[in-house]
Amino acid sequence: AAAAKMKVVEEPNAFGLNNPFLPQTSRLQPKKDPSPVSGPAHLSRLSGKCFSLLESTYKYEFCPFHNVTQHEQTFRWNAYSGILGIWHEWEIVNSTFRAMWMRDGDSCRTRSRQSKVELTCGKSHRLAHVSEPSTCVYALTFETPLVCHPHSLLVYPALPPALQQRWDQAEQDLADELITVQGYSKVLRALFEDAGYLRPLEEGESAQEGAVKDPVFQTLESCS
Repeated sequence: AAAAKMKVVEEPNAFGLNNPFLPQTSRLQPKKDPSPVSGPAHLSRLSGKCFSLLESTYKYEFCPFHNVTQHEQTFRWNAYSGILGIWHEWEIVNSTFRAMWMRDGDSCRTRSRQSKVELTCGKSHRLAHVSEPSTCVYALTFETPLVCHPHSLLVYPALPPALQQRWDQAEQDLADELITVQGYSKVLRALFEDAGYLRPLEEGESAQEGAVKDPVFQTLESCS
């Protein structure tokens, strides 16, 4: 059988949470507020907008820098609606903004639902694909012309001058062998946290990308 036809809709910023036609008890209740808008300045224009994908009996809604929600499109009295993640932080790989992480969604067994939204070049803003590669973890693809330029997702140009200088100094220290590769990674993580791109790790939590798990000497002087 042919796959169900998908429809993409851009909607105002209701964020899937306050549909006036739903009774108060049915409205979604987020666990926390989203993180502040961060990252490349040209992407901030997506804040306050929502993009929907209708697939089979579900409507998925992605609101950049806010949340991801899912709504079952049936007339069942207990049709499912839920939050699949609230804007948390960027995933940064090779000094590039790779994806947006939406965390702390509705409870799912012993964990919270979370979504990873990858940004790809497209002719228009649209939520192109949604899947659930593992239980309670969702993968979304969002197409936008805002990321078509080869430098549009580079981290360094998005940083304020003071943080660019810190990065330059870390590069020089690494070249001069004053810090290790692991130490350099830790410097970058601290820098990205200060910029608001990453959230500080909570106690006992490890980084998703580029984590430095081994206790290493951060400078040659500390070896002596």
